[in-house]
Amino acid sequence: MNTSIEGQRLPDLDALRGIAWVAVTLGHEGLAVPIFSLGQFGVGIFFVLSSLLITGILLDIRNRCDCRGPAITAFYIRRLLRLGPLLLAVTGVSTAIGVQPFPEVWAWCVLWLANIRQFLYGWNGYGSNLWTLAIEEQFYLVWPWVVLFCPLRFLPRLVVVLFFVPVILRYALAGIFSSGPERIGDPNLLPFAQLDSLAVGAMLALNRRNGSFQFFIKWHDVFLVGATSVCGLLWLSDSLGYVRESVQAVVFGAIVWKFAGGIRSSWGRRLLVLKQANILAV
Repeated sequence: MNTSIEGQRLPDLDALRGIAWVAVTLGHEGLAVPIFSLGQFGVGIFFVLSSLLITGILLDIRNRCDCRGPAITAFYIRRLLRLGPLLLAVTGVSTAIGVQPFPEVWAWCVLWLANIRQFLYGWNGYGSNLWTLAIEEQFYLVWPWVVLFCPLRFLPRLVVVLFFVPVILRYALAGIFSSGPERIGDPNLLPFAQLDSLAVGAMLALNRRNGSFQFFIKWHDVFLVGATSVCGLLWLSDSLGYVRESVQAVVFGAIVWKFAGGIRSSWGRRLLVLKQANILAV
């Protein structure tokens, strides 16, 4: 994921992506912190970032190009070339050397259906982390058509509706499927599960182009503190987990916007923004 917006490289977003990666890694190592699961934090930040950047690219394509059919084709080719070779290499090597359970689940992985397989049968062992990539790619099978062809005046309203879809469907499906061991039947594994975080990222992209969500942007610090406080209360009461996940998406969006605007304090920039030359020198 290239963290640049409107052709401008944003090293602050590179730093945030690194923080998200560390959070996911520590979460997988079993480190727990109050309020937020480290894994959820990292994954949520990744989804907001991805939607911000990809939606921005699609909006720029819409503004520049009248022939949207070829533009969609080019978009899918770029996505496939960016992610496909690495996914095929990891899956192919793991299958060839017998890393479990890749010999049994490789087809689900390469078709970006790992999340569906986990929903139906449980964890995929060493391939379990591919569920997030699968959800993201399933979203992007549909999202370019929406951004490029939906009337612009309706797009902000649609994004708001999409934000509320996950919490409704989570509760509805939780009543149909009982979540079993190893996340069998967990609605958070289904394609809509991260729509709240993806919708927040789309809101940020729309705001950068036409100011559609200026209210959220103007008060994003208030949203950050308020939504974090709500998450804390829900965590302490150990209730409304599916609601808490959507509130977390607001927290993630406020954090991403703060980084997208640039870390203004000099100590913050020295701490978080690493120059490429320094990274290469390590």
